[in-house]
Amino acid sequence: MNSKESRHLQAKKRLALSIVVGACFLANLAIPSKAEAAQCKKKVGAYSISATKSLARKQARMVWRGLVAQRYGPDYVIWRLGKDRSSSCRRHKWVLYRCTVRAKPCR
Repeated sequence: MNSKESRHLQAKKRLALSIVVGACFLANLAIPSKAEAAQCKKKVGAYSISATKSLARKQARMVWRGLVAQRYGPDYVIWRLGKDRSSSCRRHKWVLYRCTVRAKPCR
């Protein structure tokens, strides 16, 4: 093997090593550490009854936040961070709406 082939082989090895190191770095960025992973609790449900559907849903989320704060503390009360969120509303006694919300509180 002459010196030109030897330099070419070394350059290929450096390139391969750079690709492996880069891939490992990117993989570490993509995988959250245990500390960064969402910490979720058991699913909590709440409901409210009101004259309008939007108000009943809003109040149900307020009740949900209160229950979550009592059970798990203030770090878990943000609705949009919850996992497996669901809400449903239906008529209740002709003129009222009953809305139910459920989610696993996370921080």
